[in-house]
Amino acid sequence: MDKSPYLSDESLKEIAKKEDGLTAPMVRDVLVANPQAAKSAEIKQLLDERIDELPTYMIEQIEAGITGISPKEYLEMQKSSLQREYSENSSKMMRHYMRNPESYNDTDIEELLSVQEGTSASVRLAGYYASKGNYLQAKSVIDNMNCIDQQQQNEMDNLSELYTLLDTVKPDNLSSESINILLNIESDGGTAGSYARGLLVFNNIIEYNEPVFMPEPLINNKNIKHDLENKDEYFKIYPNPASEYIYIDYKLEESTGIITLDVLDVNGKVVKSNKLMYNVDNKLMSMGKLNEGTYIFVLKINGKIKYSTNAVIVK
Repeated sequence: MDKSPYLSDESLKEIAKKEDGLTAPMVRDVLVANPQAAKSAEIKQLLDERIDELPTYMIEQIEAGITGISPKEYLEMQKSSLQREYSENSSKMMRHYMRNPESYNDTDIEELLSVQEGTSASVRLAGYYASKGNYLQAKSVIDNMNCIDQQQQNEMDNLSELYTLLDTVKPDNLSSESINILLNIESDGGTAGSYARGLLVFNNIIEYNEPVFMPEPLINNKNIKHDLENKDEYFKIYPNPASEYIYIDYKLEESTGIITLDVLDVNGKVVKSNKLMYNVDNKLMSMGKLNEGTYIFVLKINGKIKYSTNAVIVK
């Protein structure tokens, strides 16, 4: 209790399923003191699976926290907001540097990019070195990154291979071997794929027409809440674009089975999956471990698709 209301989700899960050493009121008191517990489907499931069930009134006391924001959640929101503000200001400064190169030297730009954390900052630093022709230095930045998953590792491997190639060839005089390497990188997409595509187009190896996306009709934000409340069913995600967190807001008329939410990348691979416990809910989902890009959010009932929509994740 001393660390409440800042206990981690893992600690709360352990408490929810612990039946030896903690009485039912103790479990209730800890979970009530950490309102974020009420928003976790996993914790609810653990409570349902207890042999020593908590009384209904205790469950209701725990679930009362679903309508509030715990201090831990508030701090996480503040952290996300400050990170976004820092990123925006760094980007503004970087644009100012690039537009006024006569006022700054390379060290200023390197320091700005070096102090930033995260994949995107490292990629931008490597890109800056590459723009100066320092391909081996760019490669070194990429090779020293700590990737969070295999998808990101593959992307960085392609960038590293691209910078190695650029250090040994002239962009306007590509050998057949170099062309094959670029074609392979381009087929994988991502940042490295975009660079490779540019070189292939420049050398008239391939043709490429940039897709045009038409804007969606403007929505009157004042009417969104009213419209949703009057609908029998709906499925909405926001904000879009999102960064660290995204809200899953939905209402189903009825459900006689298992409700799941899958998040798929553009290749159709499931990168996150959650079991939804209620017919009506507004669930906050962490997007922190996902790379930048477009993702498909699919709500299913008993494995059959009920709703799907896209969202963009930015860092």
